[in-house]
Amino acid sequence: MSSLQMNSWYKLKTLQKNKQASFDSEITPECLKLRGSAANFYEVYIKNPQEDFYLQLMMEKSNKIWEKVWEAPIRENDFSVVPKCVSSLQRISSSSHVVHFVDKHMNELIQRVALVSPISDDLKLLIGDEKYSVIRQGATTQDQMRMLYSFLTGGQELKETFYKSLQKNEPCLVEELQRSVRS
Repeated sequence: MSSLQMNSWYKLKTLQKNKQASFDSEITPECLKLRGSAANFYEVYIKNPQEDFYLQLMMEKSNKIWEKVWEAPIRENDFSVVPKCVSSLQRISSSSHVVHFVDKHMNELIQRVALVSPISDDLKLLIGDEKYSVIRQGATTQDQMRMLYSFLTGGQELKETFYKSLQKNEPCLVEELQRSVRS
């Protein structure tokens, strides 16, 4: 095991309990360069996990030679827990309330949304490939969110889809912002 190094490339893998084979998962991005200014996180999606598995972080040592940096077991209790805020999250039902929420909290959402990639993925069909690419090219999550917001002028359906994606990907933030309005 070694420590993480800035400007090095990393790959995250999921392994079955016996560590002999990969666990069926989707990991985005495939490789990540560790930098001080950009978002440094992976998104791991496992459909219906039925057993414990391992996460393994690999660092590129030389031309496509990967070395294990660390691994951690992920037990059923780790991946079956739903954030507490999700259970208390009150859904905004009216379309006009959704639009109002998205407009009112624009600055806060630009600064605080961390998971821009899955949100832009959810909007891709409505905004198109070109706008999607522009969003993904932003240097920081704030830049990406500013671009995303610039494309939310396409009508109510777009803002409703954006809001639903926020609820799915950033439920605690949505709950906190809703609570601030009610207080």
